[in-house]
Amino acid sequence: MGEVHDASRPGVGEEQYRIPKIVVPVRMVLDGGAIVEGNIYLRTVAEAHAGREKVVDLLTSPEKQFFPVCTEETVRLVHQARIAVAWIEEPEDADSGAILDEVDLCFEPVFVAVELELAGMPREMARMTGQLRLVMPPGHQRVLDFLNLDEPFFSLETNQGTALVNKRYVLDLWQV
Repeated sequence: MGEVHDASRPGVGEEQYRIPKIVVPVRMVLDGGAIVEGNIYLRTVAEAHAGREKVVDLLTSPEKQFFPVCTEETVRLVHQARIAVAWIEEPEDADSGAILDEVDLCFEPVFVAVELELAGMPREMARMTGQLRLVMPPGHQRVLDFLNLDEPFFSLETNQGTALVNKRYVLDLWQV
């Protein structure tokens, strides 16, 4: 997990108005295949659920169409709708925690191996393989039911780590 960042830079507001943040590394693949790698800053207390803000919260926030990513060179303002895939270090950053904690207690997860193809990507970046974790009621543990949930991103466990995949960029997906 990232470190707490107090945003104490000279000339940047009063200390009493600063919101403590957690520094989280992320690697994002944008529309067209551009890659942005750097740190994002998440709140230590989430607005919509118990615990800290998660990467998926930032990617799906209706109030934050753009958010800053601090790269080695500069600060980039990234549009959340243009993120095809976000690679994260901590798998728990993929789950919003709003309902999942209660659901996890009721239903056994089902793991499904899938392969998918992304739109708007160079050929070498268009295909992904990994596992979906379906935590849903019995009888609704199909990949189709999972993909038709309202959340715009889903988590895919791959050999390279955990990826948050934007459903808008999925051309097709099949079980392997």
